[in-house]
Amino acid sequence: MEEKLTVDFQQIEMLGGLACAEVKEILDDYLDSLDETLEGMSPHFASGDSGAVREEAHRLKGAAKMCGFVALGEQFEALENEAEAGRLPEFSPWSVTTKELAQATRRKMAEASSK
Repeated sequence: MEEKLTVDFQQIEMLGGLACAEVKEILDDYLDSLDETLEGMSPHFASGDSGAVREEAHRLKGAAKMCGFVALGEQFEALENEAEAGRLPEFSPWSVTTKELAQATRRKMAEASSK
């Protein structure tokens, strides 16, 4: 996978930074809930419900960008645009890529926290 900017630490600093327990908890909660959220989207992909996929992608995009999770925000923005156009990718490969981006985001967060 091509290396992308995964985390915007300036955005996280604007929220209060990783040293702030509340900010760290919000960021961790977003990442921790992502697998379950993605699985919840699976039936919408299977039924071709592009409206439901678009709404969920829009919500996840906004939250990712607010958290400073650049690559995830871009992934959900691309999905939102595809769903808006009535095109949905195959769920399994798309979700694998999204989970890989989440893992890369976790690694960047861990690296930054250990400094």
